[in-house]
Amino acid sequence: MKRYILLLIIGAVISNGVFSDDTCNHEASVEAAPQGGSLRDAPPFKSEIKIDGNIVKLYIYDQKLKAVKYDKDTLSGFVQFPRQEKKSISFKRIAELKPITIKNVGTITERYEASIPGINKVHRYDMHVNLAVGDKTARADFGVDNIH
Repeated sequence: MKRYILLLIIGAVISNGVFSDDTCNHEASVEAAPQGGSLRDAPPFKSEIKIDGNIVKLYIYDQKLKAVKYDKDTLSGFVQFPRQEKKSISFKRIAELKPITIKNVGTITERYEASIPGINKVHRYDMHVNLAVGDKTARADFGVDNIH
């Protein structure tokens, strides 16, 4: 009997990590990102990032994943790498060289872009971007964990 109780206690202690609450959401979105990046829900928007080297491209959609017309020249936010201080980032609106047409999304003619040195070389980071389109605002949280 003592052995059975001891096994139950050990099992409860070991499984505690399984049931612990993590306030950061590092899970991928349920829907596929229109351009193959990382998609996050940020009501009343959805936002997608694509990373190409040190360049982070940000796209904003409505809740039905339809392209929206950007009206702000810049968006602000911050990024934090493991064991480092938060760094402010600024995304600038940039015209696409060639419009991107995606079925059921629409035509995308511009994006927001920021250069974040080293972002493609770290396995984990938290990035938060303040979205604004028209009179609507939201905060997109990209908790990214690239451990495979």
